[in-house]
Amino acid sequence: MRDSAIYNYIKRIFNRYDDIKKAIWEARNDSYIPFGFEGGHAHVSDTTANKAISAVMPIKAVFINNDKEMYKVFHPEDWITVYESTCNYYAYNKLLSDFIHMRYREHANDIKISVKLNISKTTQHEYHKKIMAHAALIAVQMNLIKIY
Repeated sequence: MRDSAIYNYIKRIFNRYDDIKKAIWEARNDSYIPFGFEGGHAHVSDTTANKAISAVMPIKAVFINNDKEMYKVFHPEDWITVYESTCNYYAYNKLLSDFIHMRYREHANDIKISVKLNISKTTQHEYHKKIMAHAALIAVQMNLIKIY
């Protein structure tokens, strides 16, 4: 993947943070294996055990449906970790922290961000590049993306 493709993918994940969190919650609370879990050499038919197994197994993927399209996010819990780690890394800087919140959680446009945070569009672009680069490094470390 080229840098721009990676950054666009990460941006899409960040923009859908709340939707991904909701999909993870729904996957954890709504779905469990009702008729038995085949793991290793044993067949487990205990409903409580099945719920416990479903609660600790990583979720492989969730579907996110927005107004335009439905897409699949693989390793959603890891992507949530990438977002939260990025937020925690920049928490020391109130301006960057507010920028992340407004851009990716509130989906504020450039003008609203400029007025509220008193920063130029060029500064916003630099912040975005900085945040995406940091998130990409975390994603590479977690084996979510590969850099060739």
